[in-house]
Amino acid sequence: MDKTLKDLRLTYKLQSFLLLAAIALTMLVAGLAIYRVLHNSSRHAEHLAEELSHAGKVKDLQAAIINAESKQRGFLLANDSSFLRSYTETVSTIDAKVSELYRIMPHYAGENVILNNLVNRETALLKQMIDSKNKVVDSNTFIQAQAVMDSISSQVNSLYNAELVHLQENNNQRKDD
Repeated sequence: MDKTLKDLRLTYKLQSFLLLAAIALTMLVAGLAIYRVLHNSSRHAEHLAEELSHAGKVKDLQAAIINAESKQRGFLLANDSSFLRSYTETVSTIDAKVSELYRIMPHYAGENVILNNLVNRETALLKQMIDSKNKVVDSNTFIQAQAVMDSISSQVNSLYNAELVHLQENNNQRKDD
């Protein structure tokens, strides 16, 4: 009878040990799962911030182009050289903004090439209008410049929307992970 009681105590100690080991293992697995979720959430937040930054840079480019066009129009209407200086400064930032888009959004290389060509065309037309200020300006040049500006706005909006769709797709994919 002593031996049976001793066996029961041993079995009780073994059961207690196994229970504690199971609890420790469960806590370890839960901790690893929580770490993974937090790590993925952190990476997702960083990627989301980066994608939103890209979309913001597209809108910055559009604002710079509209600003250049406004400065050019101010110079033509008021014949005030301060508009021309401001226009020149704005145009110099446009090339940098387009280059930045090439760098940060290589997955839209085709769209960026189209946008770059449109920006170069618009800049040339705006410069042509400023250069011909003291001459008779062909109204067709104004119409062309507006058409190109509309195309730029359309291309920028397309690029912006594509980036938002890309962002949404990445967001959905991360949720599935």
